[in-house]
Amino acid sequence: MIDEKKLKNEIQNDEWQPVKNLEEEKIKLKNALIEKHKKKSISIKITENDIKKLKKKSLETGILYFAF
Repeated sequence: MIDEKKLKNEIQNDEWQPVKNLEEEKIKLKNALIEKHKKKSISIKITENDIKKLKKKSLETGILYFAF
């Protein structure tokens, strides 16, 4: 949460500086957010016994076993 008094004092004391190349920085931030939220698939190999354990845990928790 932002402390308004602290922020006001920082601005008055020139602790905040304008961003150079604002549009470029906006693009960088937008691209970083897009990259952060990309979902990637992975493949793993596990034993049948481990799959059975996952399925059992899935039934107990109500979460799909492949979500673990």
